[in-house]
Amino acid sequence: EKQSLLGLGDGKAKKWVLLANVCDQSLLRNYTSLLLAGSMPYGVWSPETTSVEVFLNGEYRGVYLLVEQIQVDAARVDIGEEEPGYDPMADDAGFLVELDSYSEPPHEFRIGDKRYQVKSEVRSGAQFDFIRNYISETDAAIRAGNRDDIAALVDLDSLIDGYLLEEYFKNIDVGWSSFYMYKKPGGK
Repeated sequence: EKQSLLGLGDGKAKKWVLLANVCDQSLLRNYTSLLLAGSMPYGVWSPETTSVEVFLNGEYRGVYLLVEQIQVDAARVDIGEEEPGYDPMADDAGFLVELDSYSEPPHEFRIGDKRYQVKSEVRSGAQFDFIRNYISETDAAIRAGNRDDIAALVDLDSLIDGYLLEEYFKNIDVGWSSFYMYKKPGGK
């Protein structure tokens, strides 16, 4: 059943993450980065988190972060499915995509040497082609360095803040895995 755990998030959910903090012996870097990301001013969703001590069968297993799973949901990553006039069959139906070197078919695609996984529901080949082409076009615009072309495809404030957060906290997964992007219908 869906649960609201320890007051995290804006609603109940079935999926939660226990993040092991393997590369964060301070137990503060991941927590602080998620906290800071959630305080950004333009309404970009970031998972809420709290530290928990984990015991399994009475045996202490350590301190983990309990984190909201990144998934499409009105209380998590809202891609506009609840908006009036939303068309789930439109080519640009809204998407959640992860840059993920571990991605798998059927909703995996590659751009250069990077692998992406569509995490939202894909209802047609046209939808899959749309988001793959959109990300490919965005990648090409960024590589070309034309600010106007990039700004037509990406929320620049969000992109810049995301980049700065990744650099500041030295995220070892960036460019490899666990990097999420979303697009609402008709949006960037």
